[in-house]
Amino acid sequence: MEQFCTAIILAAGQGTRMNSRLPKVCHRCFGEPLITHVERGLDHAGIENAIAVVGHGQEIVKPLLSPETQPVEQPVQRGTGDAVRIALETAEIPDESIVLITYGDIPGIRPATYQKILARFRKEQADMVLLTATLPDPAGYGRIVRENNRVAKIIEHREASASQREIKEINTGVICCTAAVLRKYLPLISADNQAEEYYLTDIIELLNRDSGIVLPEKISDTWEITGINRRAQLIEFEQSWYKQLRKQLLNQGVTLHDPALFKAGPWVNWGQDIVLENSVTLVGETTIGSGTRITGPSRIENSTIGEQSTIISSQITDARLGNRVRVGPYCHIRPGTSTGNDVRLGNFVEIKMSRIGNNTNVSHLSYIGDAILGENVNIGAGTITCNYDGYKKHRTTIGDNVFVGSNCELVAPLNIQSGAMLGAGSTITSDIPADSLGLTRPRQEIKQNWVKEHWKPRKQEETDQ
Repeated sequence: MEQFCTAIILAAGQGTRMNSRLPKVCHRCFGEPLITHVERGLDHAGIENAIAVVGHGQEIVKPLLSPETQPVEQPVQRGTGDAVRIALETAEIPDESIVLITYGDIPGIRPATYQKILARFRKEQADMVLLTATLPDPAGYGRIVRENNRVAKIIEHREASASQREIKEINTGVICCTAAVLRKYLPLISADNQAEEYYLTDIIELLNRDSGIVLPEKISDTWEITGINRRAQLIEFEQSWYKQLRKQLLNQGVTLHDPALFKAGPWVNWGQDIVLENSVTLVGETTIGSGTRITGPSRIENSTIGEQSTIISSQITDARLGNRVRVGPYCHIRPGTSTGNDVRLGNFVEIKMSRIGNNTNVSHLSYIGDAILGENVNIGAGTITCNYDGYKKHRTTIGDNVFVGSNCELVAPLNIQSGAMLGAGSTITSDIPADSLGLTRPRQEIKQNWVKEHWKPRKQEETDQ
């Protein structure tokens, strides 16, 4: 039986070099907080149990965490060893459980890398496996001291001698071991160093003293382990990814009309024959189906766009759109929206928390909120669902083959059954039966010659004043 794994994310630091009131792990990378990328990488690697050690600005960090991540407070930041100790004391982690320790400010580590270090740990039956990398300029990183292809110890940069600083292999901070090893050795480390902190890596020397096995797992793509300490580093990190991604997409059948204006994070999934024009930004876990065309400015976040769809100058967040859907220009598709296939959402339309059936059209200048629309529905221009009564939201349900004329107000809660028709300009407050006409239009009145007798246009000089 495979050992259970718990991840500990170290996220208690202030990040003073960011020169910000915001905790470092809250700064946005590819449109999302740094720590979100770390959580997602762990989740995609199959590590469902995560603990985040928070400290500085925890009131800001905690709301950003996934509901599955347990926050643990480190009141005083006394080093990585102290942070892990607090996590172990607070969380119920069995001794035999594997613990994977990573950092909230290293957003680029891919799920495959986490899986690789775990596989090495399980296969070799080591006491500890470290993720290492070789950097041309390792300044600031702890150096790996090897003996017989094992890790003998790690020397922190500030503690290293001149010769030790010549070592190019560095500790990334990602460590894999059992909870039992941590509980045994964490009480033995001291803060007798320049920073007066408890270094987690001091465990390695103790393990070697007891003939333990500490193995390095070297990563080849050093972009993954880039730590974000300054704003300039954050920009360089993103730009490096964009450059790499643009080449990759062009090779796999995605057309970028202006690559410099295109941005997408590492969690986007791509079909073939996608066309991206002008300024397009894709954020979070977004999927773009084959044959889809997106023109900018558009921003799509944590959404799924089906195949052969067209998105024109619109913003889409936490939504699921079907195939051959046409959106925009200037639509705002808000969280909780889903559509079937062959749906058209016209210009200046806003949709929120609604489900829209196949072949349904929502024409321009309309708002649909907290609604269920059936198939083959026509929503006329300027129509709105009045879903909020000042206290709570109410649902509007519209059946199949309903025709809603322009400029209607649908006052929820409301049920418009299949085949009904609503006359333009109506305010509908009661349910409409199937195949019925709903109409609330006042009688038109005409007064002959009223304008000629009563209307006197102002002179031009009066108008100009």
